[in-house]
Amino acid sequence: MKKVVFSLSLLVLSLSLILGISNVPALAQNSAPTITAIEQIDNTAQQLDLVRQTEAQLNDTIRSLRQENVELEKEITDLKKQQSELVSRLQSLKIQIDSARNNPTQRIRIVENEQELIFTLNDLETEKDTTEEQLSAIEGRIVEKETQLSKNTDLISEAQSNLTIQAETRNRVQSDLANRFVSSLSRYSSYLITFVIITFVFWLVLKVNSKNQSLLTRKIIKILAWLGYLFGVFLMMIFALAGNIALLLSALGLFSAGLAIALQDIITSFVAWILIKLQGYYVLKDIVTINTSQGEVSGVITEIGVLRTAMEQIVGGYALDKERPTGKVIYFPNNLVLKDCFINATRNHPILWHDFNIMITFESDFEKAEKILNDILSSEFNETNKYKLPKADNHFKLFLNIADSGPNFTLVFPAKAGTYRPVLASISAQILKQFHKNKIDLAYPTIRAFGVNQNKS
Repeated sequence: MKKVVFSLSLLVLSLSLILGISNVPALAQNSAPTITAIEQIDNTAQQLDLVRQTEAQLNDTIRSLRQENVELEKEITDLKKQQSELVSRLQSLKIQIDSARNNPTQRIRIVENEQELIFTLNDLETEKDTTEEQLSAIEGRIVEKETQLSKNTDLISEAQSNLTIQAETRNRVQSDLANRFVSSLSRYSSYLITFVIITFVFWLVLKVNSKNQSLLTRKIIKILAWLGYLFGVFLMMIFALAGNIALLLSALGLFSAGLAIALQDIITSFVAWILIKLQGYYVLKDIVTINTSQGEVSGVITEIGVLRTAMEQIVGGYALDKERPTGKVIYFPNNLVLKDCFINATRNHPILWHDFNIMITFESDFEKAEKILNDILSSEFNETNKYKLPKADNHFKLFLNIADSGPNFTLVFPAKAGTYRPVLASISAQILKQFHKNKIDLAYPTIRAFGVNQNKS
């Protein structure tokens, strides 16, 4: 009794801690600012992600512009080299043209071979003009590339400036986020402490209650402990999320769904217990065969709990060891009766019918054997009602067929649940006595050898 009082005291203490540590009035009053702080933390975190994305884009832009500048500088260098070569070529052409026109020796050659000299001069003039055009185009491209290079340099400077601004913004946002998180954590610290204390008290109650000798008291305290724990967590959630109906409903929905999933087997077992009580699927001392995770098991129901059923295992089936107890107690959840089929051999009728085969040799008098069996079964059932069976079940059946080793008799007789082996022992003893007295042999696997004796010469 002291343990019960102690457990109940701890349960009351856990509920008191909810109301005392959580400071219900203050929490209910300050719940709206708490929700606002959570929303601000979310907004700050989103802003921080946006700043980081912008920084990444700026870094990519700077790398791209610098790569483009390197290529532009290379192109400008190549163009200036071509420009220098064209300038040298142009100067050489001018010198050749002036030399051809002013040199007296060249003039004599012009008179003697005027057409050839004129053609040479025209070709030099054309090449000079082409060179000047190429030089002008290269100078234009150089100016264009240098302009683009200057623009890229300005863009890089602007991007670096923006990157510096974004870095300052990121540092500011991170600092703001850390401050808001610490502030929110301090606001929720009382809830966290309350939850830890409630969980510890709940565990302590269950541990102390497990040593209780009274099964009924242990179950009652366990149920009360669970109800107190769930009520405490539920109450703490309401105070923590009060002021934001949408968030509160969402949290309650998630909590209910998670609770339903976590307690699915418990809930279904409880519902099955109600159905077992109302529908009478089985009651105490019923012989039941049910499919479990360990296979098919049979036994006598000894306890029907709220969540589990206990039964003493018996070996059953068509073998001769049926209704033999093993001494083991099997516990299975009640929801198995909802998930799979099961057999109740004694729900509405406590009488079970059994069969028993007896085979005699071909040399024995099967008619006498049949009369003996009829007399024995009649004395056990029809005449005396030795086993106090209902009148409708107080009879037997005897069938005869020819088997490999001799005539086979099948005895079908009733027996109350759990009395099969004593009834079988009584019938078997009388059969053995009468068969031995009347020289009727039971058949069993034998080998007969036939041969002719030969005398040695």
